[in-house]
Amino acid sequence: MSRKNDPLTIIAHADLTNRARGGIVIYLLAWLTIMLSNQVHVSSPEFFYFNTTVIVLVMLSRLAHYYIFIREFEISVSLAHDWLIYSILFGALHWGLMSCWVLLNSDHAALYAYIIVSGAVLGIAGTTALSISRRLRLWFPILIMLPSISVLFARAGTEDLIFASMGILSLIYVHVTSKTASQDYWHAIKNHALAEQRASDMERLSVTDQLTQLKNRSYFEQRFGEEWKRGDRQNQSLSLLILDLDGFKRINDTHGHLFGDECLRRVARTLDSEIHRETDIVTRYGGEEFVLLMPDTEAQQAASVAEKLRRAIADIDIEHEGVPVRLTCSIGGATVLPHHGSNRDNLFKRADHALYTAKANGRNRYQASVAGVHLVAG
Repeated sequence: MSRKNDPLTIIAHADLTNRARGGIVIYLLAWLTIMLSNQVHVSSPEFFYFNTTVIVLVMLSRLAHYYIFIREFEISVSLAHDWLIYSILFGALHWGLMSCWVLLNSDHAALYAYIIVSGAVLGIAGTTALSISRRLRLWFPILIMLPSISVLFARAGTEDLIFASMGILSLIYVHVTSKTASQDYWHAIKNHALAEQRASDMERLSVTDQLTQLKNRSYFEQRFGEEWKRGDRQNQSLSLLILDLDGFKRINDTHGHLFGDECLRRVARTLDSEIHRETDIVTRYGGEEFVLLMPDTEAQQAASVAEKLRRAIADIDIEHEGVPVRLTCSIGGATVLPHHGSNRDNLFKRADHALYTAKANGRNRYQASVAGVHLVAG
């Protein structure tokens, strides 16, 4: 099914489809049981085969809907929901009209009790199962039961009036109970959805740096381990860049911490906008230090990304009280081919050492350590 729909609508349709599953064949079974046991296919073949055809067509429509549902074909939930609703309601209307015909035909007096009881059973059981849909809760019992109840009242015999009165009481009872069941269902799934949303928000907040809105150090540590294992399994290189703003303490001391925070936010937005691969992970590691983890990335590719980031940071246009403030950064990087038994911390240490070397060599530059060889740019 399409996932572009409201989550509660998707859940409700899935639940309704599963609840309606039993009714796909029940009408045909009930019909054949009543008709064949009373030899209606012999006494009234046209009536029997016409109604059998209608019931089979409704059944096939519902089977097609269920097949599409379980196969998760791309189809609008709204369209699929209406398809199911109208198939069920058409089946109920057909049963109600067929019941009227039987009750109005004196040749089928032997079927009266079966038709009345089956209509009541199908109406009550079906409404109970399908009560999560407001349309089905309201119209299903009316369409399947009210036509025969109306005929019974019109005939006005003592037994007919008793059956009709019991039918009305059943309609009232099933309406009240199904409404309560529907309210309980929607209350439950809304609370469940709210709980899941809150849990998702809490999880997101736990791995999000509140100042920059980038992922935080905890998230980096988790993904670092995952990508290390993935690189080992798939024999792919893993690159790590550590970016540190130059002279950030001076910026804080000169312009204040609020401006320093704004600088960090601007840098974070710049980094986020410059990273385009979904597999790359940029995080605020702490203070003015940022980390970029790049799976399936060779050393030269990492060097190219680092240079792009260094230039992007240097191009940030920011000022304090009308005075331009220049931001620069130093970047250290390392690349490794993970393998079983190796220590991922060594990759971080190599990138960190390269960062300090870049700082010592004049800052505003990139330096990478690749298997003991240092590449410098700046």
